[in-house]
Amino acid sequence: MKKTIGFCALAFVASSACAEEAFMISSKVYDEGNLIGSPEMAVAPETEASVSQDHYTLNLALSDINDNTAKVSAKVIIDGEAFSPSFLVEFGKEATVTSEGASLSVTVQRLGS
Repeated sequence: MKKTIGFCALAFVASSACAEEAFMISSKVYDEGNLIGSPEMAVAPETEASVSQDHYTLNLALSDINDNTAKVSAKVIIDGEAFSPSFLVEFGKEATVTSEGASLSVTVQRLGS
């Protein structure tokens, strides 16, 4: 089911973003060092993508995009506790932020490149 939803989201974003760039965000959500989710989302610039599972919600958006980097703005809610990091990520390289036992790792790729 998750793969079907991800594929549908990817197809929708790819088709609706023909005039715009699109990006694939691969993420990992950790709680106290334990991996609790690893969603992948296709997003257009300045558009928020969201996923919710049993114990977490993740909202992500990309902005300030240039040739090699983009700014990731996120909101991670794990069992009701939230943190909202913003950080710069280099395309194709994993970036990780941590706050009070919760961690978010993100890799961003341009679609179609």
